[in-house]
Amino acid sequence: MTVNYDKANATILLYDNPFNMFNNSPLNHIILHEECSELIKVSSKVMRFGPTNFNPATPTVTNRDMLVQEMGDVLALIDIIRDDPDLKITNNELKDAKFKKLRKMLDFYDRVDDDQPEPIVPEEHFRSCQESAAIADEYDND
Repeated sequence: MTVNYDKANATILLYDNPFNMFNNSPLNHIILHEECSELIKVSSKVMRFGPTNFNPATPTVTNRDMLVQEMGDVLALIDIIRDDPDLKITNNELKDAKFKKLRKMLDFYDRVDDDQPEPIVPEEHFRSCQESAAIADEYDND
């Protein structure tokens, strides 16, 4: 249970689920858009300058640190939106959709000629994703 103190009204607010306090679905989607754009920007900086580089204005914060922060922000908003009573999206639905897309991509690359470039997502990576999902499922069920 989450407890918040509302200073303006001198009341204590109780939440069974901390995400219930974020029940404005359209606003959550807008915030998710913003957080995704920030993640894209930081990911690009990691690719261009490396994970250990930093912005001269904040030399104690590396690009990796920023990537972790933005990934966490996006994951938190995904959890909030996923738990929206109007949507009720499960982790399995999210993973199944991605694995279906990856399988389709791998099937495509299996049909192309040998002179084509290697697939972006090789079969070993797909199996690794499945194993990671199984571990995440075990963690979610604990």
